[in-house]
Amino acid sequence: MIWESIKMVFKVFKTNKMRTFLTMLGIIVGIFSITIIFAISSATKVAMLENFGDIGMTTIRVNIMGKYLEDGTIIMNFPTEEMFELRELDSVKSVSEVKNYSYKELEKILMPDDEMESTAFSNLQGVSYDYTKKFIEDKKLVAGNIFTKLDDENRLPVCMVSDNYAIDFFGSIEEALGKEIVINGCEFKIKGIENDSYKADDGMWQEYQIYVLKSYAEDKFETSDYDSSVLFEIKTTAEEVNEIVINAIKDKLSEYLMKDEYSIQKPSSTIQESINAEMDIIELVFAGIAGLSLVVGGIGIMNIMLVSVNERIKEIGIRMALGANSGNIKLQFLIEGIILTLLSGIIGMLLATIAMNVAN
Repeated sequence: MIWESIKMVFKVFKTNKMRTFLTMLGIIVGIFSITIIFAISSATKVAMLENFGDIGMTTIRVNIMGKYLEDGTIIMNFPTEEMFELRELDSVKSVSEVKNYSYKELEKILMPDDEMESTAFSNLQGVSYDYTKKFIEDKKLVAGNIFTKLDDENRLPVCMVSDNYAIDFFGSIEEALGKEIVINGCEFKIKGIENDSYKADDGMWQEYQIYVLKSYAEDKFETSDYDSSVLFEIKTTAEEVNEIVINAIKDKLSEYLMKDEYSIQKPSSTIQESINAEMDIIELVFAGIAGLSLVVGGIGIMNIMLVSVNERIKEIGIRMALGANSGNIKLQFLIEGIILTLLSGIIGMLLATIAMNVAN
């Protein structure tokens, strides 16, 4: 009975080719659209995790303040080489050291009368070579190259500057790249330019960002008046290993420092909650759009089936006269709707898969 109904369905399709084609086309477009919508939703979630999750949930910051003496001096009893040994752990992606220094020459240019009314300030930081990897990961490298391990080991006098520094002091990014600048009496070659600068919305205030290798600067520069601590940024391979890495950091620090001489900033759970909330909103929006597409497709199928029934009243009458009951008639049209939708759905999904592979 069912096999006879299936054969009859294909005879109907063959008899009404144009109507069948147009009906399938509507369903194919609907299924294609729904598949693409969910693919975009999934890709958006992945992109958000890559752009925000790594920054917020896999970066551990360690601030070593040292021990303050009564005369105001600070003693650093922690050898920084110990922290770099964490790079050997499989769960650690990179270990970067950051140190703020005073930039006297630039301050004289910007604030010749020691007045704090200048429209720009400089932020000079000494970093380890792997700190600048994030400029490539975050797509902030405008021109040139980042620091390398060889640069760090050889303590080369190279630097990276922000794009606003390059434009304001050399006229353009292209002109600045490879040029030499003087920082606190030492000549540095501009190796790379990044867009990590800060500028106020009104354009009246901005900050120049300058990076040098800490291995070169630590014996030549004075630390900034407002920052005498040492900052480490440890990036882990995944959020799940954060606690393991934090315990390893504590083990190293506790050998040299008291608890009040350092602080460990764990990845913020607030950031993760915000990301999850954004993802939930995106999923709801895409699910709503997909739901509307399904409703429209369903109405289209019902409309076509209604037309099909009205066109085949004589056929239905003949079949009932030959002994078919209402259940047999309903089954016939139900099988027709299922086959029509199934074929259209398969074609729509195949086309969507091809389109997504091309897009990827």
